[in-house]
Amino acid sequence: MYFGLREGFWPHAKIPSDSLDTFDYSDRPLSEEASAFIREQRNKEIATDRFSPAFGPDLLPGMFSSPVGAVPKPHSSGLRLITDQSAGPHAPNSFIPRDAAAVRYDNMHDFGKLLHKVHSQHGRPPTYLFKSDCSEAFRRIPMHVLWQIRQVVTVDGE
Repeated sequence: MYFGLREGFWPHAKIPSDSLDTFDYSDRPLSEEASAFIREQRNKEIATDRFSPAFGPDLLPGMFSSPVGAVPKPHSSGLRLITDQSAGPHAPNSFIPRDAAAVRYDNMHDFGKLLHKVHSQHGRPPTYLFKSDCSEAFRRIPMHVLWQIRQVVTVDGE
């Protein structure tokens, strides 16, 4: 954890040395509404230093531009930005071994079991409960610079 927070996390990816080709899968057709939304999201990501400004239309060796899109948010009229990290034979996700990628997130059932266990052990529920804001957790986790430079988001050819 210490090195991940200081130097960035590495997702157990095993990248073969022959994967230095560039792959650009960003040319999927989008509606004008989706394109406008993606531009707006790109600008927000640049403003918060999570995206760098555009460096031109050409990818550098080893870079991969994943397709982006916009899908409707559930129970809302808004859109949500999506990035397909699994598209194509050299997608970022294809370098992560399946056995290293298994993640199970806590849910309300797990929380209920934990509350029941605490109540059984201590004869009362916990005195305090708090909820952390994880709204952008995957955007806030620092990724290792060598993992970052492989991934490009192309918007309007830049």
